[in-house]
Amino acid sequence: MKIVFDREKLTSLLTAFYELTKITIILFDADLNCITDAGEWQPYCLAIGENPDLLAQCNCCNRENAIKALNQKQTYMYTCHAGIAEAVAPIFFEDTHIGYLMIGKFRDAERMFTSEDKVIGAAEKYGLDKGKMLAAYFDLPVFHKSNIDASIQILKALVGYIVNERFIRFDRNMLALEIERYIEDHLNEKLTAEVLCKRFYTDHHDLCELFKSNFNDTPQAYVGKKRLQRAKQLLATTNKSVREIAEEIGLGDYSYFIQVFKKQTGLSPLRYRKSLKN
Repeated sequence: MKIVFDREKLTSLLTAFYELTKITIILFDADLNCITDAGEWQPYCLAIGENPDLLAQCNCCNRENAIKALNQKQTYMYTCHAGIAEAVAPIFFEDTHIGYLMIGKFRDAERMFTSEDKVIGAAEKYGLDKGKMLAAYFDLPVFHKSNIDASIQILKALVGYIVNERFIRFDRNMLALEIERYIEDHLNEKLTAEVLCKRFYTDHHDLCELFKSNFNDTPQAYVGKKRLQRAKQLLATTNKSVREIAEEIGLGDYSYFIQVFKKQTGLSPLRYRKSLKN
């Protein structure tokens, strides 16, 4: 399925992040191809980038840590192969991984991720001038843990905003969009393939093909995902009871809803709500 990036809006958003934090930020697609960025290359990275082999190491480092963030499904902060601090956050849309946001390069005042020893170690490992690399290291912006934590919180918010505002989206045809909106507006109703065929004047085969090409799912599985997403949203943002939520998403059978939710998330609805509060 084709993914569409609104580069103009994304660049504007990333530029606002950089102006606020002075931390370089990059948006990658799911294959770690750069889509857009904001900020400046620091002298430290320019020195690394002069060597094609070391630049390749940077790409390997990006990929390795991006995969860690993807497996954890959360923002991951680390020391890069060259001894400086970065963080990466995976982006999901409808449970599908579609990209990453990465921030760096900086040194942390508490020296949890960066230090002169790490820089010297990287310089020795790659045969670089230690004096030059240390000078470039001290030119990097310095952030305290509180600044970094705040930047990561903003980064998480950016991920949600990008998805909610459809700055990154699937390229779907108009009928698929109509069906998607209909499902979202009628989750509390019966939503079988037969119901959708009758509502949108199509046959079962064409409906399944449309879902496969636009949602990479069967109609039944897609409706189930939408119901689970709505349930998570209601558990996170309302005080509605589990029974009320089950009815609102079209799973009036209280026990069945709990069974389905636990199978998909590993937690009961109440434990999921409690984990969010914690």
